[in-house]
Amino acid sequence: MAYATIAQLRDYLRQVPTWGSVTITLTGATGGTFALGYNGLSTGSLAYNETAATIEAALCVLAPIGPGGATVSGPPGGPYAVEFQQRLRTDAAPLVATSSLTGSTPTIAVAQTADAQLQAVLDRATGLIRGALRELLADPAFDYGAPTTGTQIVRGITGYYLPLPPHTAGSVTLVEYPSGYNPATYANLPDQWIEEDGQLFRAAGWVAGDRYRVTAAWGYGATVPDQVVHLTLESAVNLWRSRDLGGYAEIVTEQGVAAMRRIAGLNSDQLAALQRLANEIGQIAL
Repeated sequence: MAYATIAQLRDYLRQVPTWGSVTITLTGATGGTFALGYNGLSTGSLAYNETAATIEAALCVLAPIGPGGATVSGPPGGPYAVEFQQRLRTDAAPLVATSSLTGSTPTIAVAQTADAQLQAVLDRATGLIRGALRELLADPAFDYGAPTTGTQIVRGITGYYLPLPPHTAGSVTLVEYPSGYNPATYANLPDQWIEEDGQLFRAAGWVAGDRYRVTAAWGYGATVPDQVVHLTLESAVNLWRSRDLGGYAEIVTEQGVAAMRRIAGLNSDQLAALQRLANEIGQIAL
C-alpha cells in the first residue's frame, strides 16, 4: 500500500500531462470492433486486431486532434500506446473507448500512461519511508493497515504502568499473567487493570521480567498520518524530478561554505522528521 495517492501527487506535479499519453488494452477479444471517442467525436469501427497505423490515421481525422496530433504504436490487437503531440501533450482531453468486441468476456481499457509511472514513484517513495520507520522503530514488520486482533507477550517492568506495543486505543480485552512454567501457562490477571495512553495501569504494579499475555487489536492503524503522507509526497516529487539522475540534490553548508551533494534516498530533514514521528508513535495507542 502506497502512503499517498496519484491524485495527491499530481497536485505537486501539475506539469505531468493527464491524458497526453495513454495506453489502450484489449483483453479476451477474438473478434468484433471498437471505436475511440475524443471531445465528442468518434472514429469509425476499428477491428479488434487493428494495426497501430490505422488507429493513428483514424484519430488524426478527428478535427480536435488533426493531422499529426497523435501517434500510435503497438502490435495488432494492442496494447496500443497513444502519444498526443504539440499542444495536446498537456491539453489532451480524455480518450474514450466503446466496444462491440466478441470473445471470452472481452474488455477494452484506456489508461493514463503517466499514472503507472507516478504509481511506481509513489511505491518507491513509500518504500523509503516505510524502511526508515521500520529501522527507527526497531520493528521490521511496521506498516499501516487494518489492526489485527490477537495476543502478544509483553514483558513486565518495575512500576505501575506497563507500556504496550502500538494498538487500537481501548481494544485491550484480556490480560493474563504467567501461572506456570515449562511449559508456560497463563491465567487471567486476578485484579483490575486500566488502559491509559497506550499503557496498562495496575495498582498492584507489574513484575519486572514476567511475560504478560495481552489480547488487543495490534498495529499502527489503517490511516496514514498526514505527516507521513506529506513526507511520502515530498520524496516522490524529488524522485520524479530526478528519476533519470539516480537521486536528487541537497544543499549542505559547513563553516559558511555551501556545497551540493546528490543523494538517492531521504535527506537529513526528512530523516529528522521521521525520527520525531517514531518517538511519538513508538508506544502510543492509535
